[in-house]
Amino acid sequence: WVFNKDADFAPESVLGKRDEDFLSPENATELTEFKKRIIDSGVGDRKEISFNLPDGVATYDITCEPLRDAQGTIVGITGAGVNITERKRAEEELLEANQRLKYLSQHTLQILETERRRIAQELHDDIGQTITALKIKMEDLKIKNKSTKLTSNFEECIQVAELALNDVRTLSLDLRPAKLDDLGLTAALRWLLDRQANVAGFNAHFQEDHISGHDLPKHLEITSFRVAQEALTNVVRHAHSDNVFLKLFRKGHELRISIQDDGKGFVVSDAFEKTHKGQCLGLLGMQERVALASGRLKITSSAERGTKVLAVFPLTQPNEEIL
Repeated sequence: WVFNKDADFAPESVLGKRDEDFLSPENATELTEFKKRIIDSGVGDRKEISFNLPDGVATYDITCEPLRDAQGTIVGITGAGVNITERKRAEEELLEANQRLKYLSQHTLQILETERRRIAQELHDDIGQTITALKIKMEDLKIKNKSTKLTSNFEECIQVAELALNDVRTLSLDLRPAKLDDLGLTAALRWLLDRQANVAGFNAHFQEDHISGHDLPKHLEITSFRVAQEALTNVVRHAHSDNVFLKLFRKGHELRISIQDDGKGFVVSDAFEKTHKGQCLGLLGMQERVALASGRLKITSSAERGTKVLAVFPLTQPNEEIL
């Protein structure tokens, strides 16, 4: 070793010494082998090495190159080491903070889905049954009533009850369709696509390959369904499509879901820019859900070809389940 005035070592601690003279056996072996590889190969390299020093652990970014004489023969190495301990510590703290944020976001989505399921069930079982009972009672009173005026009032009340019952059913399905829990993702997506097709009047095309029942992790079923739900909602609101294609399939160790329409399209970069301003929250929600499932989201759109939303999820990586 030779002294560098900008190094963190005292001159007398490094001048003329070997790696093993002032590093632990493990650190010395790692650094020595690194330098030997450069001498043997004649190719420079770069490596981060952590040293156990008397005052604590320090991490250095070390770059080494072979040193050659006038004839090109390797006679040694030349290199530099930069102390990056603080940077590594900051990186580790940032990674820990991101992991905590990811866990918190997953936990929040889990609570949200649990509440959606609970409210949907209460709407269907409690409020829906109450309105149904009220409607039946009014129909009974209408039959027993002899007054023409009251009969008309009963008919109006029955119609209002019927509208309220339909609204409750729709809200319950939007919150958490029973098909997703009872029959799995494929059946739920097919139902969702047909339902939105009836609303918007487009032709629905559904395809699934190698997916059946409940053979997927629950968190991927939920995430895939929510991505499709948001994408189809945007189709209904903005695309004015004649045809919509929803495809669910496996490719290697990945689950893929795509929603494609032949509508008017939009400028994707503008839409993503709006997410940074608190707009396009549906798009932002899709991004967050896919990211939390360790997936990738790709959106392409043009006026000529419409819009395609593709979400890709790994099937082999464990993840916090969003129930």
